[in-house]
Amino acid sequence: MANFSICLPSLIFLSLLFFVKPNTGEQTIQALCAKSIDPSFCIRVLAASPSKSSTDLLKTAVSQAANNALGTTDKIKSYMNQPNDPNLVAYFQCSNFYSAAVEALNAASQLLGSRPAPDVKNDVASAASTVQKDSDSCEASFSNGAKHTLSMENKNLKIHGNIISVVCDVM
Repeated sequence: MANFSICLPSLIFLSLLFFVKPNTGEQTIQALCAKSIDPSFCIRVLAASPSKSSTDLLKTAVSQAANNALGTTDKIKSYMNQPNDPNLVAYFQCSNFYSAAVEALNAASQLLGSRPAPDVKNDVASAASTVQKDSDSCEASFSNGAKHTLSMENKNLKIHGNIISVVCDVM
């Protein structure tokens, strides 16, 4: 009887070790995001994924980047309606860059919806590169180099592109 009472807690402990798994989804996201240029931003983006598979993480990253770029496109359009704004030329240039970014992200999203993610990861990574370049190009459109109305949006778009690249790299 004494042997059984000693073995039972040990048996329960061992079974817990084998059957209770840590939250690998959160660990996966943290490991991925540690490779990004803004880990905390990355964690917020990828935490919205319905599952923690690399495919779903990639779809979430692309979707959130597209939503971000679309929101900024609308903001730029409102600035373009101010004819006396000294940054008007820059806004027109940024409008083109953000349109290209949205187009690249929409194409990536369509690819992810039609074929397995590992088969299209290079195309999606190319879209991510386009997004990052477009954010840099918009930022460079402002001649004085000082902070302006789109500085934060450009930074965020670049981070979104980086997150997509990081997820593609692990596929």
